[in-house]
Amino acid sequence: MATMYQAFLQKNKISMKLLSRPEIVGVGIGYANPERPDCGAAIIIYTRKNIAATEVKQMVTKIMGTSIPVRIIASGQFRTGAASTMKRKLKLVRKINRNPAGAKKKVSQRSQIIFRQRIRPVPAGVSIGYLAAPKHGSVGTAGLIVVTRNGKPYILSNNHVLVRANKFSVGLYQPAPFENGQFKPGDFIGRPFLFVPLRLNQVNFMDAAIAKPVSDNLLNPRYLIGGVRNHPNLIVVPGHLLSPQLGATLVKSGRTTGFVTGIIQAIGVSAKISGYDIGNVENATLQFDNQITISGTNIDRSGDSGGVWLRKSDHFAAALNFAGTSDGSISTSTPIATVMNTFGLRVAAPGGASGFKQGSIKGAAPKGNYSYIQPLSAEERKQIKVISPK
Repeated sequence: MATMYQAFLQKNKISMKLLSRPEIVGVGIGYANPERPDCGAAIIIYTRKNIAATEVKQMVTKIMGTSIPVRIIASGQFRTGAASTMKRKLKLVRKINRNPAGAKKKVSQRSQIIFRQRIRPVPAGVSIGYLAAPKHGSVGTAGLIVVTRNGKPYILSNNHVLVRANKFSVGLYQPAPFENGQFKPGDFIGRPFLFVPLRLNQVNFMDAAIAKPVSDNLLNPRYLIGGVRNHPNLIVVPGHLLSPQLGATLVKSGRTTGFVTGIIQAIGVSAKISGYDIGNVENATLQFDNQITISGTNIDRSGDSGGVWLRKSDHFAAALNFAGTSDGSISTSTPIATVMNTFGLRVAAPGGASGFKQGSIKGAAPKGNYSYIQPLSAEERKQIKVISPK
């Protein structure tokens, strides 16, 4: 039986070699048997569809040269979840409006409509996007209302939701521009404020950005989980976790799927994510390290990018969603502590003189327990750059 630490060390040795193979899209650490955590650890290999698992397992075992168990998951390619051009976005919106889950089976739209509507003040979990007239825009999710050390509130989401190809976009709208086929100038709410640039041919550690509202009172330090427009069901996110555990149950609100539940399937994930438009390169594939994967049924669809996962038991923020598989069964997300530490953020909670106070922080990994998400190393943190307006 392999320990989590043994799997962690072996995964770090072989991940780059495995990801150089076109049939492999991700490598992480998980349980050998998710139903029996006491059976020990395994290296989780995500592959393209229609790849023979036996051949992949033989190849991986040969590269590893150890007896650490291997689980093969035919996930298909991981892709970002927000359209990056207006033409693609309008096509996406029409498709989602016909079937908000993007699935073959009909899904009730009633519980998901509110996440795509105009809500003031703006809570987390609703539709948001940029407009860079006349042809470029995005549609994603306002993941979390956060505050800086001076108590100023911002919206946390993805780089590819709030920022246009690593450049500050013209403006942000809630709901996203052309949501339901309409554009209303009065839906303008602010502009991107800080982002971590996405890098071609280099390792990325997050797809993240924050936006500054035109007015602080435009934001509501709460999280939408359902309801109807005039009676939204809102909860308070009390803070964020330093290190969620493998197998933890999480919940997330997303612009397209609404309020969903998933389970952390793998941690320490290195993955290839496609669908990025960077500079003059369209549909680029980028590598991300130290991510987590979350599994479930219909938990991530186009438009859910930027949504923040919460631990189900106490609603503490756990991870920032930014990509997923085409069938919606796996979300690729960044541990929220990585994002919060990079930008110097805390969760915004109701209260204080300005109407906002800082949420708490808890959930550090027990020393030596590698079933919990491990923080970035000092060398990895040095590679992360934050861009601000000039």
